[in-house]
Amino acid sequence: MKKIIKLFAIFTLVFIACEEDESNNDKNGSTGNVGGASLKIKNESSFVISTLLWNGHLFAVQPSVILPGGRTSGYIEEGSGYITFAFYHSDNGSADMGAYTYGFRTQSILVVEEGQSGEIIFTNNTLIVDEDGKQDILNNFGNKIATLKIQNDSSYRLNEVSWNNTNFSTIPNGSFLEQGTSANRRWSNLHFSGANLPIKIRIGTYDYITAETVSVGKWDKEEFVFNNSTILIDNDNNKKTLYELISTLN
Repeated sequence: MKKIIKLFAIFTLVFIACEEDESNNDKNGSTGNVGGASLKIKNESSFVISTLLWNGHLFAVQPSVILPGGRTSGYIEEGSGYITFAFYHSDNGSADMGAYTYGFRTQSILVVEEGQSGEIIFTNNTLIVDEDGKQDILNNFGNKIATLKIQNDSSYRLNEVSWNNTNFSTIPNGSFLEQGTSANRRWSNLHFSGANLPIKIRIGTYDYITAETVSVGKWDKEEFVFNNSTILIDNDNNKKTLYELISTLN
């Protein structure tokens, strides 16, 4: 039985020249028969990974992520190349509130020959490379995310709270930030690193922005706290406190 093994750090890459088992029990599914070789990818790391691409072949699992302990498989054409992928960071357990971290690849080149079937295992100690060419273990890159926390310490429920077109709400898919609660949103590979933007909220039927702006850099963890004295600006550049604006509605 022919074996080809490429081992870099704890990145496991094993191919064996034998027939692929057709009874696939992978909970993420298979990508279909498109070539003369097959590949199974297992995620034994602590992170959710997504959009795995090798040599033009996308391992399209449903729902587009591989959870810790999950796996995906597919039939592929022979060739060589890195496996590129993304991390997926979920907020509040909701897919639409998460963030994808793109630009990562395996440290080693994967070579696949006709008739091979094999398995790749991602662990927290797998060596990977980011979009800037920096090499580190998967665990360290997976924990590098930019976070903005918005805390509502005011006496009111805040509606339609957003920063940089990202919604902040107490509950998934909600439109409000309840008093005494907070919401966190995460990003990575921020191309707007250093952006200095206000937070937007809606009071009644009007939109306002905070006088204070927020800048979130590439791996920053920032926090903004609303209270009754927070200064807000309307479309005519008038400034009032949150308390003053909401009091006019009562």
